Parts: sequence; C-alpha cells; structure tokens
Amino acid sequence: MISTLLRSYGFWVIFLYLGLVACSSKPQKQARVSKSAALAQMAKEFKGNHRLAYIQQQVDEAFKAYDVAINESNYQRCANALIALRKASKNGVTEMDILAHVKAINVRAYGVSFFKQLAASARYLEKKPLDLPV
Repeated sequence: MISTLLRSYGFWVIFLYLGLVACSSKPQKQARVSKSAALAQMAKEFKGNHRLAYIQQQVDEAFKAYDVAINESNYQRCANALIALRKASKNGVTEMDILAHVKAINVRAYGVSFFKQLAASARYLEKKPLDLPV
C-alpha cells in the first residue's frame, strides 16, 4: 500500500513539475510591429494586400541595407516618397516593386542614399519592369 502511495505521489510530483515547466516557458518570438502612423499609412495606401508587419519588415531591411535610422521620421519620408512614386507611374509600378528593387540593387557603397535610390529605382522600373523576388 505504501509503495502504491509513493508511486502515485511521485507521478503527481512529476506531472506538476512538467506542467509548471511547460507553462513557464517563454513564448515564441513574434515579429515586433511598430505602432507607427507612417507604417499604418503604408499598409492602407500601398497597392496590394500587404500586412503591416510585412511592410515593416521590408522597409526595415531596406533601411538597414542603406544605413538609414529606423524611426518615425524616416518611415514617414519613405511612405510619402513611395506613394508619390506609385501615383506618378504610368506603367503600374507599385511601392513594393520599388522597395524590392532598392533592396536588390543596394548601391549604398557607391554613395547613393536610400531616398535617392527610391526615385532611381522607380524610373528604372517604369522603363523595364522586373520580376524580383519579394
């Protein structure tokens, strides 16, 4: 009877321990989405059905490639530039097309700034649309 009680007690101790370990484990890391008005504007106005988190990821990657500070001011400047370039396009070049080209070409090493490259990429894509990986 005592051995049955000890086995039962041991079972519950192990069961409770595993339950506590499982409950206290850290949640999986989720993409941090900024509460940025400029990013929200991008998600609302960009052509296509892109989630805010995806847009932020793409913009942040481009900013890092061109050594641009990730802040609200630069997000807003980027949003304004990309939206204006898309609206000026006669061939349906989208904001994400331009951003993908900017990331792919990455000419920062040649002294070209991110914001100048936005315009250059838009002009290039207007003449020669590319199938770039997104």
